[in-house]
Amino acid sequence: ITHVGKTQPERALEAKNYALRIFENNRLIAAINIMPRDACDRSLAGLGARGDRAVCRDKLASGGTGPAMIVVPDSPAIPAFAISKYEVSIREFNQYCKITGACGTVSGQDDALPVVNISINQANGYTKWLGSVTQQKYRLPTRNEWMYAANATNQSHDPNRNCQLSSRGIEKGGKLVRANTGMQNSWGLVNYLGNAREWVYDKSRNLLAVGGSFEDPMDRCDVNAMAKHAGQADMSTGFRVLRELTR
Repeated sequence: ITHVGKTQPERALEAKNYALRIFENNRLIAAINIMPRDACDRSLAGLGARGDRAVCRDKLASGGTGPAMIVVPDSPAIPAFAISKYEVSIREFNQYCKITGACGTVSGQDDALPVVNISINQANGYTKWLGSVTQQKYRLPTRNEWMYAANATNQSHDPNRNCQLSSRGIEKGGKLVRANTGMQNSWGLVNYLGNAREWVYDKSRNLLAVGGSFEDPMDRCDVNAMAKHAGQADMSTGFRVLRELTR
């Protein structure tokens, strides 16, 4: 049962329950600890663009699920991790505010838009809350982790990203669009360039805003777009969350 539980926890739990019916009150069997399967299992690494079955969500202790996550494979320099497929939305942030009372909910807007106009303390409060209700370690990404996830395997980015453009009757940018709008990259990440720029930390724990926003010209909306940030609330900066993998 212990051996099977390492790779097939659901099957091992069935076997444990069956064994306890045969050997009632057996302390050795009762003491077997079966770790539940991680929703964001490493077997999903690199598959996030293949549809809902390759996207993971942690269950919340209060009911419901956390943000949709994709699993990014490891590299020689960066261990595998899960990162939210989309920028954190108003709906997701409002869930945190309602349950904890730590902030006022955002109203009067499409709740599928990325949440902006919040402080870095509020964003970090959201990640800590996610960790407490899922028993997983959530945080903001580092710049290197963010760039690795954004570039994926082919460094091909959505040409129709939400940045400022005015050409031949085509007008883009100027306002936020829904967090799930746009083409995903080869690992399943969506809307990481333009729309809301996103908070990350550099190696020295300095706060940066990366990826450009709906206010930036299209030719400056790329993975190298970066600005120092003081953590104050503004209308063009949001975030996505990273979750460390347990095993």
